[in-house]
Amino acid sequence: MTSRRTALRAIKRERYKDRVKVMRKYFDGFEASAGFNLREPNNWTPAQKAKVTRYWEVMGIQVARPHVVKRFRKPERIYAAAEFSQQDRQLPGQRAVLIPVDDPTNISISFSKDNQIKVKRSGVNINKLKFNRRSFLVDPIAELRRVLTATDATVFKFMNGPHESRGVFTRGELEQRIVQIIAEYGAEEYDPSDRRSRHWKNWLTGLIPYSVKDADQVLKDSARYRVLADNSRKVRLRKKSRDEYRITQRARLTGRR
Repeated sequence: MTSRRTALRAIKRERYKDRVKVMRKYFDGFEASAGFNLREPNNWTPAQKAKVTRYWEVMGIQVARPHVVKRFRKPERIYAAAEFSQQDRQLPGQRAVLIPVDDPTNISISFSKDNQIKVKRSGVNINKLKFNRRSFLVDPIAELRRVLTATDATVFKFMNGPHESRGVFTRGELEQRIVQIIAEYGAEEYDPSDRRSRHWKNWLTGLIPYSVKDADQVLKDSARYRVLADNSRKVRLRKKSRDEYRITQRARLTGRR
């Protein structure tokens, strides 16, 4: 009879393998020739396992959302697309970007000559205004006002880490909403090294402006996107639960994964 510790190790081993299989679709550097032989995960070094964990911290969220995969040859375009997709940070070896969208047929992506990304989703132009991080942490309201000078839009969503806010806010509601966010998510002491912290300084990064004529479409799309994202998350949780049960039961009964 296999011990619980052995079963949990088997689960962890399978998780590493599954994540490497995903990473291979979007990154160079996870091939068997790079040391990630899926038949011999016990031979992976601590540094290799740490690399898998480091990349998954960024890409796990991207994979879980409804998305379309876009591949680019130019590093400048990969960088611009990853920034647009609100990917937490740039990662070496990336050759594909996961752009969040509910319907892959309703998104078009192009680039200007200087590699600035242009995105249309369901016919709506999507622009993103990032806060200057240092200025925003010192004075959020002042930085919000500075960013707003760059657009005449009247309807906005917030950029919440890799996600868009569920709510849509008018220009006049933004300051009050930021005050509410700070009150709700600023109680704990801010630790910039704690990536799992819910503190607002870790994830409130900018605005997505929309024109008045696009407001109705934005509201419809955001509701549909939320349903798809929730369904995707539930499917992944069910699959994870099934896999863990399968591995644990087999390990306990046979001693094998």
